Amino acid sequence: MVDGHLCRPCLASAERPDCGRQTGAGGEPMTDAEPGITIDVVVPGAFVRLSGRLSSTTVADVRIVLREAVDAGVDDLRVGLADVELIDATGLGVLVATHRRALRNGRRMVLQDVPPRLERLLAVTRLHRVLYRSGATSLVVDNPIAG
Repeated sequence: MVDGHLCRPCLASAERPDCGRQTGAGGEPMTDAEPGITIDVVVPGAFVRLSGRLSSTTVADVRIVLREAVDAGVDDLRVGLADVELIDATGLGVLVATHRRALRNGRRMVLQDVPPRLERLLAVTRLHRVLYRSGATSLVVDNPIAG
């Protein structure tokens, strides 16, 4: 791992080079027809930044990185979503699973820089009542449900 970059080819490599590629669930580079996600571990165990599409084709790598981040850190785990273009049902499932795992470990997962369209998605799915967010807009109520 160099500069917080994680993808399956880099994790499998002994030198762990920073390849700069976007990768899919199998670790293969994404093509233009299949947009991917970039995972940047800014602060191990504390801050992960995602960009691209969090969908059924990309959640495997995200799930692994978020699980390791929850297990490795203390205090809040911040997940930056400013550059996330799309989240589908499987992507939402990964965020909910990470939220629950963090709570079991005495931590919180806090979504950071959530774009307005994703805030609307969280509101429509009622996940705005469950997931913690920093800088939540007036559209969304901060986590009224404890545990």
